[in-house]
Amino acid sequence: MGANELHSFGKSIQLYRAILANLIFSLLSTDLDDVAQHSSTMPSQKTFRTKRILAKASRQNRPIPQWFRLKTDTKIQYNAKRRHWRRTKLNI
Repeated sequence: MGANELHSFGKSIQLYRAILANLIFSLLSTDLDDVAQHSSTMPSQKTFRTKRILAKASRQNRPIPQWFRLKTDTKIQYNAKRRHWRRTKLNI
């Protein structure tokens, strides 16, 4: 290794250390109340409007029927808007 390679290697290590320190600081300064608030915000007694939105979302979240796949001129093979309950939230 030449002197220039060692110098650039040292610079990259310093950069990684700075990024890691910044990440650790941001994680430590995160307020735990904010984390708890975002984890479960749905009240147990829902309004009718909220319940109606949830019902529509559950109706939309299903695969397409098999007979629709067998139709002659359709190019739709699956429901592209399918949503997993844990990965994608509804933001209501």
